[in-house]
This record gives sequence, C-alpha cells and structure tokens, in this order.
Amino acid sequence: MRVWNNAAILLLLLLLSRPCQAADPPVTDTLYLELKGTYAIESMGTDIIISALSSGDVLVADGSRSCFWKIHPASHAVDSFTVSGLENRFIYPKAICEDTAGSIWIASPYTHEVIRVAGDGAYVRSFGREELGLERPVDLECAASGAVFILDAENMALIRLLAEKHEVTNIPLSSIPHPDSIKRISIARDNASIFLLNPDQRKLYRLELSGRSSEMPLSSVTGGRYGKLESISPGPSDLLLMTDAQGPSILAYRPDGKVWQRFLLVEHLLQRPTDLALRGNDLWVVDEGKKAVLHLGVKTASTGLEHALLGEEYLAFNFAGEAAGEFEIASTKGYESAEMRLHWGKALYSLTDYSRALAQLERAGDIDPAAPDISLWVGHAHVALGRIADAIKDYQNVLAMAPDHALAHYNLGMSYLSLGQLDAAESNLTRSLQLDPDDRLARLGLGRLYLARKSYKQARDIFASFLGTESLMREARFYFGLAYLAEGKAREALHHLERSSQEGPFFSDSFHAMGNAYRVLGERDKAEKCYSRALEINANNVPAANALKEMRPQ
Repeated sequence: MRVWNNAAILLLLLLLSRPCQAADPPVTDTLYLELKGTYAIESMGTDIIISALSSGDVLVADGSRSCFWKIHPASHAVDSFTVSGLENRFIYPKAICEDTAGSIWIASPYTHEVIRVAGDGAYVRSFGREELGLERPVDLECAASGAVFILDAENMALIRLLAEKHEVTNIPLSSIPHPDSIKRISIARDNASIFLLNPDQRKLYRLELSGRSSEMPLSSVTGGRYGKLESISPGPSDLLLMTDAQGPSILAYRPDGKVWQRFLLVEHLLQRPTDLALRGNDLWVVDEGKKAVLHLGVKTASTGLEHALLGEEYLAFNFAGEAAGEFEIASTKGYESAEMRLHWGKALYSLTDYSRALAQLERAGDIDPAAPDISLWVGHAHVALGRIADAIKDYQNVLAMAPDHALAHYNLGMSYLSLGQLDAAESNLTRSLQLDPDDRLARLGLGRLYLARKSYKQARDIFASFLGTESLMREARFYFGLAYLAEGKAREALHHLERSSQEGPFFSDSFHAMGNAYRVLGERDKAEKCYSRALEINANNVPAANALKEMRPQ
C-alpha cells in the first residue's frame, strides 16, 4: 500500500469516510455463508420458487411456465420433475413445500387450488374452492406439526390445513394492516405463530394462531437499509432469513429486533435473489438475475482462530468494520498472532481510526519484529498521524530487512519530500522506479519532486505522460496545473485545474488552485467563488480560507 498519493488525500479521507463507531458488545459466535455450488438453469423464467426436500434434493418450480426441476446435490445434476396427472394443466405454481410425510404441496392461484403430490410426483389430490373456499393462494408453508398453512390473498385469509385429519382452521388476518398486501409467510420454529411479510409496505408481522398480531421492528432495526424483500424462511436458531432482490443481499433477522445481519461475503455472488430455502446447514437461493440456484453453506465462527480467519475474509472484501469486529472477538477469546494484529491494524486504518490502528500494528511488531510488512504498515499509520519522522524510521527499518522493497522506497521518498529533503526523496523515488519501472505513482512522485525543485519543464514532461490514460490522469492534471501556475501561466493552469476539479481526490485543492489562478489574472469574483467552493467541499481547507480572508478584509 502507498500512503503518499498526494498531500491532501489523508485530510479528504477523514472528511469523506464514515467514522469508526463504538461496536456492540462482541457476540459469542458469528454466522456466515460460503458458496458450495451453483446450478445454472438456462431455461429458467420468472417467479421461480424453491423447496429443500428431506431427501437432500431440491425442488425448483417456474411460476411463469409451470415447469419443475429437481436438483441432486450428491451428483451435482439437474433434471426435470414431472407431476403425473397434471401434464396437460397449466397450474403456474406460486409456492411449494414438503410436509412431514414427504408429500409436496403446490399453491396455484391461477387454478384457485393447492395440489398435493407424492414425493415421486404422483398426483394425490387438490384442495380448492369447494374444499377450502380458495380464490388466490399465493403462498403456503409446511409446518413441523404436519399442518399446511395457506395464504389466500383474494380472501385475505390464512388457512391451517391438517389433511390427514380433514381439519381446517381459518386464522383471521383482521388485526393486520393491509392484509391484501401480504405476500409471503413463514412458520415459527415453535409452530405457535406465523410470520407474514408485506414487501410493498416493508412490514413484517407475527401472527398467533388465535389471530392476534404484532408488528416486528423491521424498519427501525435496519434503518431501511434494504431494497425489495422478496422471500422469508426460518433460519438457524431463532433467526429469519430474507432475500433483498435489489440489494442484492441475503439477510438474517431475529424477531426481537436485536439481531440484523447482511451476509456480506456472498453479496458479490448475487444479482437478483428472489427465493430461498434452508434444510439443515444448506441454504438454497434462487437468483433470477443469474438464472441459477446457489447452494450456500451456513457456517459459524466459534473459536478465536475461526473469528480471525473470518476477519481476514471480511477485510479481503473491504468490509473493514466487520473485519475489526471479528478480530476483536478473536482476541477476546484468547487468540493471538502477529498476522491477526497486522490485519486488525489494516482494518482500523481503513476506518481512519489511525491511533488504534497504530496500537495493533505495534503489537504485531512486538510479536514478529522481523516482518517487513508490519514495519511498513506502522510507517503508514505514523504518516496518517502526521508523525513523519517516525514513519521515516519505519520505512528505513523495512529497507534494512528488505533492501529492494519498492514500496518502502516509494513511501520513504514521499516522506522525505513532505519534509523538503529533496535529495533523499529523489534517491528513494528513483530507486523505487528502478525496482518497478511500471510504477506510475513513483513516477508521479518524481514529477512532484521536480515541481518542488522548480524544474517545471521536467515536471510537466512527467505529468504530460499521464494524459490520455486512465490511471492517475486526474492527479497528473492537478500537478500539471500547479506547474503552470508556478511559472505564472495562469490560463494554461486553469485548463488542467478545471478538469481535475470535477471530482476527487483533488476536489477541494483544485478549486483553491483555480482561485489562485484567477487572482493572477485579476478576475476577483471568480477567484472568490473558487475559494468558497473549496471550503464547501472541505471546511478544513486552511489555505482557501486564508485566501478568502485576504480578499474580504474586515
């Protein structure tokens, strides 16, 4: 890593990055997901639903085309599944589940019925308008008690069916606001209540069998940090699992509102997750965007080592806050290693908590004083805290252990440059380029060195080499403009500074430099506007504030 991309970047990071907030007390275990397999179904349409079967197989249905597939994880195969006796009927399934006897239940709002078939696909019987008064069954759930719960959106009713006993119970939904908008249901593990999801209103309700309901604190806990909740399913322990199709993400929620978790490590795998099913520690997720079913393993980090490894995973995906939390739990559980402390320091550094980062990095150095990368990161933390002299010692320590460490030469050179020690800066930046001729940051740093030496043509030649390229072009334009401005060529400077002021990382500094250019040209009003804009972006831009005071004497 390089900490000397430009003189203002650390201040900008402090302004734009989210602050490190006090974390909740560490939990004992951490739940996470990992990919076990992907099953592509190219002919998959829309309204895909899924059920994990007791056999270990997974049943998938296409609600738009009345197609069924069965996934066999043991052989990693997918084949079609036929419901005997329904070959010539278009039932357009909306929900499926497997009961405790191994029968499969299918909700068909199109034909106003729920259909029971045997595990091998043989038709058993239907329950429709005549038997249950069904109009539009949009979801159903098979409970551990043997009952099947059916949600009828047209009648705004929830029906509890015990088929073997020919027992039907209507559970009133009158206590729930907008019952016609309820789309998905899930049975609580205690079988004493049902969870109902209203995706349009972004509401979740718990409904007791008596008909009494209560709203779950979904929005207050999540802060509305989800897009479109599509499905809900019982999860591990007392958690509920949900899919957010717009996130895209998979969420875990505890009805008491004390746990809300996004499974961040699998979000890069998702495009549009719309349904899920859990069986044991196997989670199956329909992703209509990828036209595939994802097989995810539900894992738990329990030991200190497991939390440390999970922290490294979070850090690899740039989830620094979650990573720091896992490292803290690992440490609380007695796990210790230089590598964990190094990663912990990196996570805190990313959160701009530089003092705590330094403490962890120094602890890593105490455990393993012969590790160059640890000394390198201690140097980065010292730079972030403005302790440049200490950083120079750290980078020198790296080079004592690894003389050809290109990054150490680069950061050491930029540290010397910040102190005005130009000869030492040039020596290290030149060596960095010798070790890595393609290092564009080191070349940009050499241009800044020439700018500090007032060797403007040499500086501009280097900055010009970046124009027309994607990497570092905006940075080069900023320094290109400063070189022209230092030569008194304000018009030429403005050409580049206006381009670099369009967005970060030189957003505020570019406006300050543009204000200086307009002052040289005698365009006072434009200069004042540029200084004001620089302060709007970064209220801590002291040079811009001082320039504005000079132009507006009291």
